[in-house]
Amino acid sequence: MIPILLVGSIPLIDNEQVFKCVSEIMGSHLRYIPDGETGKRRMWIGFQECVFARNPLLTQDPPFNIHYGPQIGKFRFRDGSNRMELKFDNLGYLEAALNSFALFKKLKEDGTIPTHVRFQVSVPSPLATV
Repeated sequence: MIPILLVGSIPLIDNEQVFKCVSEIMGSHLRYIPDGETGKRRMWIGFQECVFARNPLLTQDPPFNIHYGPQIGKFRFRDGSNRMELKFDNLGYLEAALNSFALFKKLKEDGTIPTHVRFQVSVPSPLATV
């Protein structure tokens, strides 16, 4: 058996479809299954744009065009803000992981997900936002 590691985003409708599809197609090759970063978390780190936009110390520059995805705007510190005060209370990863794990557990209990497979939480490093 050749082991397969899935990292992060999987282009399916929702986490239930991800769990069922990858379990059926490659379940015997997996040790872990991520939830696929579906819904508002699709496009990897892009869903953090609203988190940055809510932060009072940051302001968003106009979007710039990139060739391989949606237009995005860079964030920078507002003039006069103290960079040492920057903090983010909720990035959304905990809630997503808890919700996905509840479904993962249910599907594992009913035999959809193989018993040897564990739930994988994928989060980007802080450097990914820079």
